[in-house]
Parts: sequence; structure tokens; C-alpha cells
Amino acid sequence: MDATSAVPSRLGGGEDTNRGILDKVVKHFAKQAYRTILITKKDMSTDEYENLKAQHNNFEKEADREILEHDLEAIGIFGL
Repeated sequence: MDATSAVPSRLGGGEDTNRGILDKVVKHFAKQAYRTILITKKDMSTDEYENLKAQHNNFEKEADREILEHDLEAIGIFGL
């Protein structure tokens, strides 16, 4: 179960999951016609990356590369 965090008052206040807060921030930025950039990371060694790449068709197609988008940690979100 996702932990909940306090939602800033400008986003409606209350409690929500981290994913829920990110969704609210994106909607808040969209209402202001901002472009949104989400910065994420995933810790893995070069060996882990190479093994994952070998198991997924050497990342030749977009569908093969989508495996990299699992279990990411959000570290920042920006509205421009």
C-alpha cells in the first residue's frame, strides 16, 4: 500500500499518495498552460542494465525499452 503525504493547500489540501500528488501537480500546471517535466531515476548497475537489455531484444523497439520505466523514483517535477 502506498504511503500518504500531505497535499499542499494550493492543490486542494488533505492527504494523498505520492502518485496522486504528482497527478494533482500535473493538472495544476496544465491549467496554467505549463509544459511539465518529471525527473525520475532508477538505480541499477551496468551489469543489471546489460542483462535487462539482452532479455528485451537489445531495446530495439520502444516496446522493448518500456521495461526501463518500471519502479522509477520521482525526484522532481517542473512546470515551464
